[in-house]
Amino acid sequence: MASLRTFPTLPTHDANGVERGCDAIGVEDPVTGAFEGDAADPREPVWLRAPDGRRISIVWPAGFTVRFTPAARLLNEHQEPVAAGGDNVTLQVPRAAASGTFEDPYYATGILLGGCYHRATAIEPGGIAITIAERIRVRSAPVIDDASAMYEPLLPRGTALFVLDGPVAASGYDWYQVVPISVRLRGAEYGWVARASRDGDAWLAPGSAACPASPGTLEALRILEPGLRLACFAGQPITVEARLIQFDGDVDGPTRLEPAWFNDGPGYPPHLLLDPTDPQGDPAAAWFGLHLDPAGSAPDPLPIGRVMVTGLFDHPAARACQLTTYDPTTTTRPDPSCRWQFAVTSLAAAPP
Repeated sequence: MASLRTFPTLPTHDANGVERGCDAIGVEDPVTGAFEGDAADPREPVWLRAPDGRRISIVWPAGFTVRFTPAARLLNEHQEPVAAGGDNVTLQVPRAAASGTFEDPYYATGILLGGCYHRATAIEPGGIAITIAERIRVRSAPVIDDASAMYEPLLPRGTALFVLDGPVAASGYDWYQVVPISVRLRGAEYGWVARASRDGDAWLAPGSAACPASPGTLEALRILEPGLRLACFAGQPITVEARLIQFDGDVDGPTRLEPAWFNDGPGYPPHLLLDPTDPQGDPAAAWFGLHLDPAGSAPDPLPIGRVMVTGLFDHPAARACQLTTYDPTTTTRPDPSCRWQFAVTSLAAAPP
């Protein structure tokens, strides 16, 4: 059985708990092609063949696989066959955001394979948006004024974004708070983008994100971009081995967060999680602060040395995270950065 490039399936309920509609009527940007595959192609075992003969590359829903018996069969997340060689498959994709080549594949926001699959019809918190226009500006606040800093770079067409909040109406636009997934901002991890121009020309559309395999090492976990942490692994328990040390220095970062266990820095003598294969353990180069859930499982005192840790991104407590600053005045505001901190729910000494 071969694995396919996949993205997370869309939740069956929206942010308000309302079940999403699911039918084949009104599919936007449909792409239809004949399902084909080749077991000898390790890079892309299956694809679609367009009516004009063009090969179309697809990023499929999470859990989809292909089995060759010997012809290719596409299996859904329940390991049920949904397409065989030559079958026509219809996908809903944001066409303007990709070309359908292997280097620039289509990301299916809906897939119809003789059954019913939920599809994204609106941009909403917890979902993925994608830019469908060039040079989209990200701002520090959902308004156009001198207090709203303009971040660089401008987002190119096809940039995937994890949606944190919105819409907020201001300055003639509808704004969404987002974490870029496929582009890194300079000097910021998140910001606000407008959905469309004042004339109604759309700049964003519902989309999807290409997800890597689940991290199996601390380093693979550490290097994940914030957007990927939320788009691909939010709420998913992940277990890795690490080396736990007590760090006597100061760690740069916010120190006035609530819940307090998300803090690093002065006043919170941190334990750090380091790469267990690195005997030197340079905390300045590669580390995770130990954000240990008070309701989690861990021995007291903590076992310094090799440990197994289980945790997750987007811990439920992170949704209410608040940052208080005291310079020049006391200000408290929500801080979404807690959502992409790795919250440890279980820690134990690694077996010898």
